[in-house]
Amino acid sequence: MKVEDHQLVVALSEAGTIKEASKSLLISQPAVSQRLKSIEAYWGKSLFVRTPKKLVPTPSGEKVITFSKKMMTETNQVMNALLTDSDTIEGTLSLGVASTIGQYYLPAVLSDFMTSYPRVNVELFTGLSSDIIGQHEGFHVFITRGNKPTAQSILLLEEQLYLLRKKGAESNVLIEFQADSSFQTIVNQWLIQHPDHQVLTKVKVDQMETSKQLLKHGIGATVLPELAVGDLDLSDYHVTMLANEDEQIVRKTWISHAKYAESFPQVKAFLTFIRSYKK
Repeated sequence: MKVEDHQLVVALSEAGTIKEASKSLLISQPAVSQRLKSIEAYWGKSLFVRTPKKLVPTPSGEKVITFSKKMMTETNQVMNALLTDSDTIEGTLSLGVASTIGQYYLPAVLSDFMTSYPRVNVELFTGLSSDIIGQHEGFHVFITRGNKPTAQSILLLEEQLYLLRKKGAESNVLIEFQADSSFQTIVNQWLIQHPDHQVLTKVKVDQMETSKQLLKHGIGATVLPELAVGDLDLSDYHVTMLANEDEQIVRKTWISHAKYAESFPQVKAFLTFIRSYKK
């Protein structure tokens, strides 16, 4: 199988349909179908069952998908290693980033970085810090929040946390968005220690932005990190900084990198760039 065949198998497994895979690969649907037939002929097995809604991997397909993913990872590592002999900074930079950083901090950083290094191809994955850490071996650089993920991780940011409630809104409703357990633990412990901010009802949502929209409409209160309050007119809200015995509670953001990638020029350039970046 060629590298392009492995790429096709991975794209089909991730996209779930020939139509979506063709979009991601920028080739026609008939071409995808024909190449899939050739790959299945090569293995002598059907790799996917075609259902009305999606492609479902067969047991043989699952084995080939795992193999293709491994081959793609190794191919990218070799290609990046070859670039270490070049004076030109180029190649792929794979980033795994906590959602809050990906939304509020990283866009400006990436815009400036990609202007400075136009030949670097950035692959970005965002999610919960726990998910990023669980998949960290698949990224050149990963940026997570909460506890320090590795001994080599470097502190990138420290943010204050704020409890906000729109003036005139219900004071006993807490809007809780999906976040890592470390963040929820901080909030819950602080609320227990501060009974004057009693919570009788919780509204749970999936994203921080959803909680902010509910906050703006006076649904209740929510705890936000410093990065997320920059677009709010704080004069419209009651704002309480989270602290215990006059000591501010902060949310830490860490930047880490894969050991195998530390010699890659594009990784070195990004680490140097983001550590010295001033927003």
